[in-house]
Amino acid sequence: MFFLCCTKSVFSNAQRKELHQCLESISTYYPGTKECGILRRSSADQEFLVALSDTQSMPIALLHDLSDAAGDLCETLSQTSLSVIHIRGAERILSLHVIDEDHLLAYSTPLPSISAERFDTAAADIEMAPVLGRLATVLDMV
Repeated sequence: MFFLCCTKSVFSNAQRKELHQCLESISTYYPGTKECGILRRSSADQEFLVALSDTQSMPIALLHDLSDAAGDLCETLSQTSLSVIHIRGAERILSLHVIDEDHLLAYSTPLPSISAERFDTAAADIEMAPVLGRLATVLDMV
């Protein structure tokens, strides 16, 4: 069981429970994931709205820069948008999903828990789509 931290008191108990279940379920699709959180897409907001466990390895400024760079890349390539970014490093995969126009989901998956070369992020993202839908629904209620 992971600890859920809501930095904003805008969520009801039922919403917190749903957010907790959604964030906790990410490890079903990305084994070993314990660090995850939801943040606003606005770079002015420098804290997670909701975080599961410790999010120290995911600096918010870096996540905003990554999101902005992805948007710029899409413009350059004449694509409408990018819904997910995965960056594989030596020790972990850092992932950033667009939940809706106002929110991002970020999580960090340690590589010892999965084989980075053989892990199919595209398939995991497809399977995880209902979780993103549930998150969007809960966040839309706030």
